[in-house]
Amino acid sequence: MTINYMARVAEDSCWEPIGKLNPILHKMRTWGVNEARVRFYGGGDSGQIEEVTFDKNVPSSCTVKMEIERREHIWVEETQSYKYEIKKEREEKTLEDALEHVTYELLDDCGVDWYNNEGGGGHLYVDLKGDEPTVEFHVYYNVIESHTGHETIVGVEL
Repeated sequence: MTINYMARVAEDSCWEPIGKLNPILHKMRTWGVNEARVRFYGGGDSGQIEEVTFDKNVPSSCTVKMEIERREHIWVEETQSYKYEIKKEREEKTLEDALEHVTYELLDDCGVDWYNNEGGGGHLYVDLKGDEPTVEFHVYYNVIESHTGHETIVGVEL
């Protein structure tokens, strides 16, 4: 799936984390970075980002201030139950950590079970070479089809 960043669909909450790319894209342009790629893989019951790469070296001093949502599990005495409270904070992150954070948010919101059972993976690709930024977000998951006598793993990309 390729998303023209400037023409993204705002009413779909799945793409809400894309808006957090604005300061990252600005910082990439400032440092002369034209491309970034985040690769992720998973299987069993866990998944993680494997690598974040740029088309040029980016020093750790290249940081981005971004909004981070933190969930706190709070005990409520009146109801004798827990509730989640979401707190928003501004945090300074390296360019690499900022892209990783946005990718995890996209993965959480996209609704694809890319890391359980047979697993899956994908990537987030940012291209700033043209007049408008282009963002590609590819997620796939594997399923096993069982037939008498053999099994086949089939990759499904969304």
